Amino acid sequence: MREIVRYRRSIIEERTREVNRLKKVLEGGDIKLSSLASNVLGVFGQNRLEAMIRESETLRFWRILLKRS
Repeated sequence: MREIVRYRRSIIEERTREVNRLKKVLEGGDIKLSSLASNVLGVFGQNRLEAMIRESETLRFWRILLKRS
């Protein structure tokens, strides 16, 4: 049982490190998602991240399309 608890704690700590790393990367790009959502990986935070990715892909698509013309 003790081993399971230790393993669970290590998984939680690893997840926390990943969330902090994501916040740091976003803030490095001047994206203050944490000021909009208390939980960056919550529903709202995930939706905002997906919207930013889609917007980025759309802009890249138009740039490539316009370059070909």
